[in-house]
Amino acid sequence: MGINNAELTRINTPLTSFSGNIVEPIGEVTLPISLGSYPRRATKMIKFLVVDAPSAYNVILGRPSLNSFQAIASTYHLKLKFPTPVGIGEEIGDQRQARECYANSLKGESNNQPIVKSGILSKEKATVTTDEVPMEKSKEGEPQANKKRKVDE
Repeated sequence: MGINNAELTRINTPLTSFSGNIVEPIGEVTLPISLGSYPRRATKMIKFLVVDAPSAYNVILGRPSLNSFQAIASTYHLKLKFPTPVGIGEEIGDQRQARECYANSLKGESNNQPIVKSGILSKEKATVTTDEVPMEKSKEGEPQANKKRKVDE
């Protein structure tokens, strides 16, 4: 992302991953993040931790960052909406690109690009965990979620 180590502020806060691994941050950096497109665009200065951890993603914004934008996320629609001075702005995800990132994360492939995960900037690929929902065929032959089983979150 064009950030060199001289631009980082040192920080001594170890992070623990979902798997229990401890990652030491390389440093901290504040970057301008813009969401939306003109004229419905919002820009905020967001503080990120830089870590040396694998990820298939360039940027993942966490709740504190999204809250600073007062954003509402719909994972089903791959859409993010947020207020701007001239109305509601939105970011729309790319389904194909989202699938590619997910597939790469399962394969263990890295794009070797820094990422931001929940306010954390990473130089490699992060681990992705998901809950799988069993699918059944409907009478029309279309897949549908199996309503007989419960998925714990």
